[in-house]
Amino acid sequence: MSVYNTPEWRKKHIGRVGTRIQFLSSRAKKLKEHSKLELCCINVGYDANVGMLCRSLSYFGGNNIHIIGNKNWPRHSACKTEEFVNFNYYKAPNDFIKWWHNNSNKKLVALEISENATSIIDYQWDENIILCVGAETTGVPVDIAIYSDVVEIPVMGVANCLNLSIATGIAMHEWAKCFLYA
Repeated sequence: MSVYNTPEWRKKHIGRVGTRIQFLSSRAKKLKEHSKLELCCINVGYDANVGMLCRSLSYFGGNNIHIIGNKNWPRHSACKTEEFVNFNYYKAPNDFIKWWHNNSNKKLVALEISENATSIIDYQWDENIILCVGAETTGVPVDIAIYSDVVEIPVMGVANCLNLSIATGIAMHEWAKCFLYA
């Protein structure tokens, strides 16, 4: 019998997981009232990226994800954080823009590789934003970019881009440095 399959091990370690989930639930309830960061994912092609984006958003205190396009993504990739996040689904970018015009006072910030983009290091972040990220191959559509401040991560090496979830986590961290860590 494996040491990991004993009743003593399960009681000790599974009990910790339950306690951690209770702790996260109480923190998530507090954050729901004060969350300033939201995320908009547009036609994300690699389904696991949505779960990783959900996890990053909840890590930085956000609780709303606007998903344009595919609704199906593997929930396990979010590591249970999907339980603390509100999901809003839209068929097309214009549907999201209509919702945003009518229901939100948050600034749209598009993370995009572009000649007209401002470095995330130099950008003057607002506290209330919806960070918009697009498909891995096509980026943020023009329908959304025209209403957004466009930011990019400066390239330091040879690769010209990062994985979508990694790049989004870096941008969220830059936002958090201004408002959560200050």
